[in-house]
Amino acid sequence: MRKLTGLRHKYPILRRNLLLTGDYNEELGVKDVPWINANSTEMQDANWRDAGMRCFGMLMDGRAQTSGVRQLGHEATLLMVINDHHDMVTFTLPECAGGFAWSLLVDTHRRE
Repeated sequence: MRKLTGLRHKYPILRRNLLLTGDYNEELGVKDVPWINANSTEMQDANWRDAGMRCFGMLMDGRAQTSGVRQLGHEATLLMVINDHHDMVTFTLPECAGGFAWSLLVDTHRRE
């Protein structure tokens, strides 16, 4: 729990005041929170209606605007993967826009 609290303090994107909508901002060319499935494609209506869908990701894009001012943000982009499947799921990581590689911060399956 302490580690998660530390992440919230370290990454401003986890403390945003703006509601994440998933809407595409044409002016800035970014979506604040695309939801993606295990093969790294954006979730479609059929995915949400699929009762067997047990693993998906929430991509919080650090380039999305952080306030009412329409300008690109400069925060870290975070991907939260939620797996409710009874077994491990192979999850293909999406491209890291503006970055080089993903780093694992927390894995609740591993005992640390």
